[in-house]
Amino acid sequence: MIRKLWTKKNCALRVALLALVLPAAAQAQPWVGSPGGAAIDETAAGLYDISAGSIAYNSATSSLSNIVAYINVTDTTATGHPSWNTLELAYTDRSPSGSVAAKLVRFNTGGGTVSIVDCLSVDSISSAKVQCTFPAGTVDFTLGYAYAVVVTLSRTSTADAPFPRFHFVRLF
Repeated sequence: MIRKLWTKKNCALRVALLALVLPAAAQAQPWVGSPGGAAIDETAAGLYDISAGSIAYNSATSSLSNIVAYINVTDTTATGHPSWNTLELAYTDRSPSGSVAAKLVRFNTGGGTVSIVDCLSVDSISSAKVQCTFPAGTVDFTLGYAYAVVVTLSRTSTADAPFPRFHFVRLF
């Protein structure tokens, strides 16, 4: 009799634990894009450095051309439908003459792209992060779409070289 009660209580406890754990397991894991995983547009050849975990203007260049980097977004869920609704951009932007922008885009199967959300740096003496939100459920890998984050470094002066600097992007 005691063994049967214990088994029923044990079973109820296991079901309760599963009810708590399964929704958390179904949540999408954050996705992180780093400079090392970026494909940098070939028009920026010789203009940038990738070092210390960031992309910045090469200190030897006086170019004011933009540096554009593409980072493919991969599915971090088992369902193909992550619950992400925030794009976070980590950067260093010390001057009003420079900026770092990150844009989450969707590539349509028939061609063309759709911009989902844009984030833009705000001048800061030290490294900073900015978060931009978009509707949850917008990213859906089950529909055959591909996604990328397009990061653009720009400047109108070389006075604060090698800044601005891109550190990473994150979707969560």
